[in-house]
Amino acid sequence: MSNEKNEYRISVEQTAYLRRLASEQLDFRDMIESFGITQLGGNMLTIRSQDAETLREYFTERLAKVGFDSEYSPITRGLSLRV
Repeated sequence: MSNEKNEYRISVEQTAYLRRLASEQLDFRDMIESFGITQLGGNMLTIRSQDAETLREYFTERLAKVGFDSEYSPITRGLSLRV
């Protein structure tokens, strides 16, 4: 697998969400640290493609767990994850 890193543009809201999640969820913090991400800031995330795919899978699962209310309408947290 390639170690080449790619840049992904993320919004201010997404950056804030990632920071909050990293401070609250040890498993998430450990995962992003294993990718070499030590700071979350700005509007670019620079990671390898396979790490981006791992993040995509993590957030797909998280969206299913916490992204909807009892009537399956997206809640604020879910809208942040969808993007």
